[in-house]
Amino acid sequence: FNLVNLHTNNHFFADEQRKDSELSTLIDWVLSGQKPPDYVSRAWSPDTKALLNQFERLALNSDLALCRIFVVPNAGDIFQVIIPKQHRSAFLRDLHVAHGHLGKQRLRPAVQQRA
Repeated sequence: FNLVNLHTNNHFFADEQRKDSELSTLIDWVLSGQKPPDYVSRAWSPDTKALLNQFERLALNSDLALCRIFVVPNAGDIFQVIIPKQHRSAFLRDLHVAHGHLGKQRLRPAVQQRA
């Protein structure tokens, strides 16, 4: 199973995002259109709190949680898929292999284009 091809794995990642309790809760808040109060997010992990700091940039597309990374004039918004924590290592490994075993500095742009 290749995690790198996000376009064919949208349903998989959407399901996996919902299995992550913190990410699932954050998705519910995105759906409500309201940022959660501090008492809700106080116990969240640093990764989820980092997403919370970008709340205005979070969106859902067919139940898949995304983060807007920038806007291209006359072309629209560019989004990244939020990879659930339990799949990040496998995603990075698959991306590393798919791109010919790039080093860290060359792998970073490939990651940023996908997730």
